[in-house]
Amino acid sequence: MTFRFWPIIFVFCLSLSLAEAAVKHDPFVVVTPPQSGTRLLTNTMEKLTGKRCQNLSYVKVMNFEEWQTRLRKAEKSKSFIHIHAYPRKEQIAILRKLGYKVLFLMRDPRDQAVSLLFYLDQSIRPLGPLSMESEPYQSLSFDDKLHEIITGDRTGFCALKEIFIKYLPWMHQEHHFVHVTHFEHLVGKDGGGTRDQQMASIRGIMKFLHMKISGQQIAECTQDLFTYCYEQPFHQAGLWRQYFKFTQKYVMQQQFGKEMEKLHYTYDSPPDPAAQKKRLAAERLKKKKKESEIIVQVPKVK
Repeated sequence: MTFRFWPIIFVFCLSLSLAEAAVKHDPFVVVTPPQSGTRLLTNTMEKLTGKRCQNLSYVKVMNFEEWQTRLRKAEKSKSFIHIHAYPRKEQIAILRKLGYKVLFLMRDPRDQAVSLLFYLDQSIRPLGPLSMESEPYQSLSFDDKLHEIITGDRTGFCALKEIFIKYLPWMHQEHHFVHVTHFEHLVGKDGGGTRDQQMASIRGIMKFLHMKISGQQIAECTQDLFTYCYEQPFHQAGLWRQYFKFTQKYVMQQQFGKEMEKLHYTYDSPPDPAAQKKRLAAERLKKKKKESEIIVQVPKVK
């Protein structure tokens, strides 16, 4: 080989090494509640990492060997895993042992309720006893369906509780293990948020996974991100304001008022990330102190 081809080979190898360096990150899995904006977060991570998403949403609970096998296959195929998984202790322990971090997506539960209603009207996949073909749910009016999703009064199955309350413990894990991203911040201006919130969300993900990406790459990632992910209008942040009447607002407060307050979801604004981070840190510290307390009974001296 003559010397004249060396510069070309050198530039080619350098470009490959830079491309590999651009997508280096800590190993992670994406965990989301249903109807929380899964596609938005998984597409964001595909754009940031250059990998594709393997969707294991409806896979049953896996043991250590099954997790290890799937994660190794995903790594070899340059992909990452997404799953709808409750924060069971055994699943958390497995991910910790394998050295994986968790990206968790949170969405305003009121928007989740509206999104779930549209989903159940269009999808053949049921959620508990609720589906587009099930009775008495399907014969209900729009307002009554929304009421049923929030309360479960007619069927005894509270859909919002299934996809909201049961996933919340993910948010109480250590911040170096689980990173919480809010749908309202990640959507950007096209989805009802702001450009600044979107950029801050992506920088938070990058910091959590120790990713180094240029500003240009971030701009390319976020360009038309929301419209790329969604065509239907019911994915907008704050959409619940168009559909919630006094009755839905009241029962929502009765059913989930305390949880909504803890998450800083109010009528006028999405949650404040700094306030929520401070609250979660205080809760983790309180839990740690409680677990470390040991009551020692000292025998009385006669």
